[in-house]
Amino acid sequence: MEKTYLPFLIVAIVPLFWLILVTGIMYLISFTGWRNLAKKYANQGENPQTGFHWASVQTSWIGRYNNCINLAITPRGLFVQPWLLFRFAHPGLLMPWNMLKHARPRSVLFWDFAELEFDDGKDSLLVYAPSRILQAPGFPRQT
Repeated sequence: MEKTYLPFLIVAIVPLFWLILVTGIMYLISFTGWRNLAKKYANQGENPQTGFHWASVQTSWIGRYNNCINLAITPRGLFVQPWLLFRFAHPGLLMPWNMLKHARPRSVLFWDFAELEFDDGKDSLLVYAPSRILQAPGFPRQT
């Protein structure tokens, strides 16, 4: 009887194919705005404690990262980082507070959240965070 190695080959190749596919997609998605922001605002070694989970960001009309972003407030700015599974080609960003154009509470149906817009005139980042971020210690109070 002849042994076949096809099942073992499939078990080895399918996860490898899946990994290559997912990393390729993540790499392509980074070109929708995250890459431009990372050139200017990449986190330089600071590793703040994550304070807010399940946030969303929008980097362009097509670049949306829904419910997969962790946020932290630092004295220098808002630390924005995708979950570990989505970090390939997406380094953490440290958005300076002087780029914050508005921070306002919003509500859609039964969901209360905060909308934060960071804009430097060329690149922008729209953050949808839990509404409690507006009262968090260290968050700048707008007049």
